[in-house]
Amino acid sequence: MFAQAPILGSLIEPTGGDLGDYWRLGNIEPLLSKLLAKVRRGEPEMAMDAIAARGMVDAATILSRRYTLQATNVPFLGRGKQTSALSDFIGRVYEEAKADLATAMIARMRKLASECGSIAIVSPQNWYVLDGYRTFRKQLLEEGSLHVVCDLGPAAFRDMNWWAARTALSVFSNVKPESTQLSLSITLKEHKDTDEKEALARAGNFNLIPQREQRDNPDSRIVAERLSSNDYLVRHCRSRQGIKTGDDARYRRNIWEFQNWGELWRKFQSSPDSTAPFGGCSDIV
Repeated sequence: MFAQAPILGSLIEPTGGDLGDYWRLGNIEPLLSKLLAKVRRGEPEMAMDAIAARGMVDAATILSRRYTLQATNVPFLGRGKQTSALSDFIGRVYEEAKADLATAMIARMRKLASECGSIAIVSPQNWYVLDGYRTFRKQLLEEGSLHVVCDLGPAAFRDMNWWAARTALSVFSNVKPESTQLSLSITLKEHKDTDEKEALARAGNFNLIPQREQRDNPDSRIVAERLSSNDYLVRHCRSRQGIKTGDDARYRRNIWEFQNWGELWRKFQSSPDSTAPFGGCSDIV
């Protein structure tokens, strides 16, 4: 069970079999303590094996309990950067949360939560909005009650601060939401100073957003600011491609077609046609 512990950590679920519940593990622990004491007195060379067994039982006991409150800064690692063992396990066990280790950990914490248990996490903010987390969001909003949504923005940590890492603080409980469920929501993404973020969060200038509105947002996106349906960009335009002109034949030319570009033309970087040391920089728009 613990052969992959260095890779999977607390994602391990010690369920099933003779050690599959907390009470059985609790009964084994005192026996191991007595065995360890005897081994130390009589056969010191076997003590390490007994200590290892005791450690595994302790870990299994912790991972089999159900918790009233869990609060942590979850680890995060995109699926593309995970080892095959980790990504395969997450894809198999946490299919809806497989896009990132952070969401897999949130899914694991939901399993560790007792009935009505609460979870408070700091995590990357991207799972609030990106399409790859849509199923995960829908499931959470349908099955759990969302209490706090705080978009911390970048530079939310006093130490190990990366400006590009946008983070969020979320609090929710393991109980099906009422139709009147509200969440306290605030965005601090425009503020870069950690002390300022903390002061504003403590000031409590929150928006109250019904959870049903979060669930009914396009792709069930979770937002910290209340939006009206008129704010959706999809109501005003459509994007049929990525970073494109929308009409290359009309707007796009090669740089050698004009001797002087003047004020009308601008450089346009695009994808190269094939792998090359230098490419994709021969057009103007």
